[in-house]
Amino acid sequence: MHFTSRKCNCSFHVSRKSQRSEHIRTSEDHEKCGALMECEDKKILISLYSGKQSVTSPYICINGRVIMSRETNGAGRGLNVIILEPLTGIVLRRLNFDTFLEKDDTALDLILSQLTTEQLVIVLTHDDASHGLSSAIKKTFQSLGSSMIDKLNFRGSWFFIGQKGIKGFSPFEDVCSQMCPNIHSNFCFQLHRSAEEMKWAPPVSAKMCVPYKRKRK
Repeated sequence: MHFTSRKCNCSFHVSRKSQRSEHIRTSEDHEKCGALMECEDKKILISLYSGKQSVTSPYICINGRVIMSRETNGAGRGLNVIILEPLTGIVLRRLNFDTFLEKDDTALDLILSQLTTEQLVIVLTHDDASHGLSSAIKKTFQSLGSSMIDKLNFRGSWFFIGQKGIKGFSPFEDVCSQMCPNIHSNFCFQLHRSAEEMKWAPPVSAKMCVPYKRKRK
């Protein structure tokens, strides 16, 4: 499995920030997405970066094209979510949920409940996404393969790629906290950071070849 990283330098507002596939723009940005990496058959290349603090833009790239960033399709604070049909490479939906402003996460839970076993869900935080997350939505993420959602804390950084009906936990996930206490993380390590930088977790960043389908239960 290809799984490389720049390392962790360590909505519910849907209406205006949700788009279906026919409206979704993409952009080519080698600075964000990096060089294309060849994946094995029946795998798709995904690269992502949660952004530094609230300043640097987060982004999610699929096969070398930016699907979400601040400039492309409105990535922002909270949870940035992409629903992907990997077999065709079609992005079915992209959504930003500002979990800091909105306390009701039922819209997100409804969208995730409609996933099929043929689809991947990609989730990336920016700034803060822990505020307002209910125990119900955390259980939904766990049902899709997350083992780390309970470790997401205030201004933490988290990414997750899951699928309905998979066996066990997804290997495509990591979380960073403000103090990076998880020494087993693929991405977190302690760096010399200023007092201002310590108010946020270091960003998570990864480039990986993700199988179209994971093993089923």
